[in-house]
Amino acid sequence: MKQTVKIVALIVAIGLVVYFFTKTIVSQEGLPSEFIEGRTKGAELSSEIAALYDQSLNNLRQIGQYEKEGDIASAFDLLEEEITRNQDAQRKAIELSSELEKMARSIDRIKPDSAKIAATEAVSSEVTLVSRLVSYNEYFSQLFEALGEKFQDPQKYTNGKIEELLDNMNKESQAINELNARFNESLTKLDSLLQP
Repeated sequence: MKQTVKIVALIVAIGLVVYFFTKTIVSQEGLPSEFIEGRTKGAELSSEIAALYDQSLNNLRQIGQYEKEGDIASAFDLLEEEITRNQDAQRKAIELSSELEKMARSIDRIKPDSAKIAATEAVSSEVTLVSRLVSYNEYFSQLFEALGEKFQDPQKYTNGKIEELLDNMNKESQAINELNARFNESLTKLDSLLQP
């Protein structure tokens, strides 16, 4: 679990570096303005989403600990905080989707073709990331429901469902961060291809 937190922290740091790098790209020849705008805003949103999920990972561990200790009320209280954070992440994911659409619509105008391929890889990674966010949110809803049932009946046996959902959410979060890293790597490759 500590390794997961370190990975998430690393991904957030990488996202911030890419964000600031996009603000100071040496050469933007070959990139349509829509792509540059979508890229800049998309990198910012992606970093914000990663930060939200980083904090969620810590809280999910605590929720799991509360559940194991039988402190369902505390687990449920913390889960309610996560609902707000999750809703914020969903709003940012919708905004990210809009920025990805801008980027995707302008890819055909990127030159040279090798840069076009790198841009396509970057957008593809982030589209997949948004899809994984949807899966994460489904698990989140199921967890909320399972803890709600347990809160109403503390003696209810969940047959490992809560632990399984927490594990699935952690896996989705890791996949999200890996896809974000792939996005950043593709953008770095794109930049190197556009250097004079």
